[in-house]
Amino acid sequence: MSLSGVTVQFASAGYSASSPLYSVCNLGPGQEYLVVQTPADLPLADATVTVQAGGSPVGQGIAPAAPASPGIFTTAMSDGTKRAILRRLDGTYVSLEAPAQAGERLQAFVTGLGRPVTASGIALNTNQAGISGDDAPPPNPVTIGVAGEVLQPVTATYATDQIGVYVLTFDVPNDAPSGTDVAFTVTTTLADQSVLTDSTTLPVQ
Repeated sequence: MSLSGVTVQFASAGYSASSPLYSVCNLGPGQEYLVVQTPADLPLADATVTVQAGGSPVGQGIAPAAPASPGIFTTAMSDGTKRAILRRLDGTYVSLEAPAQAGERLQAFVTGLGRPVTASGIALNTNQAGISGDDAPPPNPVTIGVAGEVLQPVTATYATDQIGVYVLTFDVPNDAPSGTDVAFTVTTTLADQSVLTDSTTLPVQ
């Protein structure tokens, strides 16, 4: 809850909770940032976020909270362009040198799909990974888009070895186009509203 003397607090209408920090980064003026996990039980309302360093407030702002706001984890590939992190079932990763193949089964890593609840009804808490043998699917329907084609994931489960991460297993369409930057998206549905990630890409051969 404290890293390099920095803490982050979320507060909303009588609610207050510290947020786990994963990194504190200073890359120069205007490029300072923190990576945190939003508290799992944060009320769905505007929250005041306060950053303290050395026990003194250094920043504060208002952040709206929503049931879901999905984001795809990406990595910079050998050409410096960020693309989706995609893992094969043998543990290797998709890259420009080893692009995805049409029909291949892959796993994508996504955050912001909502608070996980296991099959037995356990609501997972802040800073808690999934429970082996008691899978926690996303609380709302999820689809994957590859080159505009909408796919149902083969499986969608909260990770048991990571915090705040869902693992979506899917099959690359047999007719997926070849290219280094094939469009890749994830969408979740809240009631009758679709919430879409920022579009990223994957290389397909």
